[in-house]
Amino acid sequence: MKDELTSLRMQKRKVDKRVTKDNKKDIIKEINKSMKEFGYPKIPQNATVNQVTRMKNQYVDRITYDIVTLAVQEGKNIVAEIESRDLRNSEDFESKKLAKFAKQLALAKKESSTKLTKEEKAFLERGNNNIKGYGNEDIVTLFEKTKNDKQVQALIYEIKNQDPKEIFYNKQNTLFEKVFQKVGIVRESDINKIKSKINSVKMDEALSYYNQLIESLETYGSPDNRIGQWDGNETELANARLDDMMIRMNLKNTGKTKVQKVLNKYK
Repeated sequence: MKDELTSLRMQKRKVDKRVTKDNKKDIIKEINKSMKEFGYPKIPQNATVNQVTRMKNQYVDRITYDIVTLAVQEGKNIVAEIESRDLRNSEDFESKKLAKFAKQLALAKKESSTKLTKEEKAFLERGNNNIKGYGNEDIVTLFEKTKNDKQVQALIYEIKNQDPKEIFYNKQNTLFEKVFQKVGIVRESDINKIKSKINSVKMDEALSYYNQLIESLETYGSPDNRIGQWDGNETELANARLDDMMIRMNLKNTGKTKVQKVLNKYK
């Protein structure tokens, strides 16, 4: 099964040629297969060679932009470099801007991705973990938000030199530290056990622990997000929540009933 990038490049090659009377119908047929998804009207069969050429050029420009953005996102720097050449003379400002930096952007993403396993990369790409270059902060979207060359170079440098895996786990650890800071001095050892457990499991499991903590905050209240006067015992709640997380992580085997009783006070 061909991947999306390969399919797009093959699709482009079928029409990226000089239009003549002899091949006009074949080119019209190929373009019309995809015109709707690009927002263009279908080319009529009686269109002149010049008309087909004009529409073909628009189509090639658009599909090339999609090819380059996908190559950048996947860290395919050679494809990004080759295909971006066709965007250098584009009338579209965003296309010309992408053509200028496509190779560097793809190389940055490639370098960043080498620090991840294939499984970890797929996890970050499909998630919303707020790590630059992945998922909801994909590299092309971040690039399109830049306002000048200096910002682009800063983005390239950051993506290239970051360790996305380290950033992911640090984010989880930071949340647990923040939530349990009220009992941090007294129960530092237990908090460190949680952080050690998070750092030892796969990303999807670490995220499940993160989500469990968020769920706990939403269900049993969070002093940091209270409105008006909160009359609960923050230390009691923090201790119960910490014990609850340790039980969920199989770091503590007793006290479940007692923990639940305390938590229910703040539900």
